[in-house]
Amino acid sequence: MTEWKDCKIEDYFELSYGKSLTAANRIAGEYPVYGSGGISGTHNESLVKGPGIIVGRKGTVGSVYWENRDFYPIDTVFYVVPKAGNDIRFLYYLLKTLPLENMNTDAAVPGLNRNNAYRLKVLDIPYDDQIIIADILGSIDQKIELNQRINETLEGMARSVFKSWFVDFDPVRAKAEGREPEGIESATAALFPSTFSPNGLPEGWEEKPISEIGDVITGKTPSTKDEENYGDQTPFITIPDMHGKIYVLACGKYLSSKGVSMQKNKTLPAGSICVSCIATPGLTILTHEECQTNQQINAVVPFKKEVQNFRFWQIKEVSEEVISKGSGGSVFHNLNKSQFSDLKVIEPSFELIKAYEEIVSSFMEKILENEKQNQTLAALRDTLLPKLISGELRVDTATEKLKEAIG
Repeated sequence: MTEWKDCKIEDYFELSYGKSLTAANRIAGEYPVYGSGGISGTHNESLVKGPGIIVGRKGTVGSVYWENRDFYPIDTVFYVVPKAGNDIRFLYYLLKTLPLENMNTDAAVPGLNRNNAYRLKVLDIPYDDQIIIADILGSIDQKIELNQRINETLEGMARSVFKSWFVDFDPVRAKAEGREPEGIESATAALFPSTFSPNGLPEGWEEKPISEIGDVITGKTPSTKDEENYGDQTPFITIPDMHGKIYVLACGKYLSSKGVSMQKNKTLPAGSICVSCIATPGLTILTHEECQTNQQINAVVPFKKEVQNFRFWQIKEVSEEVISKGSGGSVFHNLNKSQFSDLKVIEPSFELIKAYEEIVSSFMEKILENEKQNQTLAALRDTLLPKLISGELRVDTATEKLKEAIG
């Protein structure tokens, strides 16, 4: 790399104001609408041609978003207009290294003053070097995005099979009508009954309370007054950790050996299903290692671990059903251990459960593998980013690290 000199942010780009667009004036369309908290809806018109960068101005000050599509930034954000000779992908990564979130100039209503931002000092990185840095970091983000898309597909497949077999009863209905179930091997099709009971369930299937498929454990929080209860040993799962996930790989808090020992009966083994039952109800995750949870979460430890994936989708289905039947999810608010234990799940034959498990276990294993790789890749990106931007790390060294991580 050539020798880099000092410059200011204003030498790289301009921050342009977004335009007011209230929810009432939006017409649902193909273009994402960006506020300082990210995408807040869609509109039938765009204001800026993508790809582009959005920076939070009011509200979530200093938030930085990348968007490949044309988009509509509202008046709580800036959008970036690169100056000649600068790569917009590089500018996105450069912005991620700046302390914009600390530049609130209005205590009452958080706000980012662009003139203050312009004065931030950075290195003047030539265009060719910008391209190289953006390629390295972009390769990591592309791999993370690919893994996420694969996981979405695998999750959809596992959910689709479960819904077809155990919610809509498609194979049973087919057999009842004298048809062969579609997309199912004959040995598996033979496991489905061909008639329905008077209660509407397939013949031989039954409803069971959750307490009959596993041990129910309600979490507990060790005393926060004793700092020695917390450390870096055992994940302590709370509701914020559960959003949008099947597996929780990182928690906001971890317990020490002392914290765990204070409530050993609250330790959950890998393969437990956790459901949020207070505040934000119905979030469901599957544990992949020993952990504990707080009191807002009820967990099920399956009596038979070999069918943990079926149990996950079974419990996820009933939790979502209870939420949908309650007004605004109120049925699930403050659902205690006894009430949660009494929730009914549909239980088919164990042979059929095992048949489902054989199909989806590879899906779930791949989802977990991809999540772990994404965690590693994100950590690598976050390590490389400031070092590349500052010139501390050579590009060839960063490239080697990238090859090792992606394989």
